[in-house]
Amino acid sequence: SKGIIDPDLILDTNTFLWAMMSAMLAAALWINFATYFGAPVSTTHSIVGGVMGAGLTAAGAAGAVMARRGVPDTGTIRAADGGGVSCFVQ
Repeated sequence: SKGIIDPDLILDTNTFLWAMMSAMLAAALWINFATYFGAPVSTTHSIVGGVMGAGLTAAGAAGAVMARRGVPDTGTIRAADGGGVSCFVQ
């Protein structure tokens, strides 16, 4: 993903790897949850939100390039919450 987070602000390689794994896990869980209940879901928004949430958790607010531009919808925010929580738990 380009332009969502600034990877240069995450100094530790392991932290970056775990953050991206957490982002993918959060997106996968959200997509499965929404699909199970028959809710409309966007895989792209889920992944972008997961990456942004994990980036916010790993690098702080300065690391989220997309947050500086403004988040377009709540679906991205929900996935971001999941990515942040997943990264924090790891």
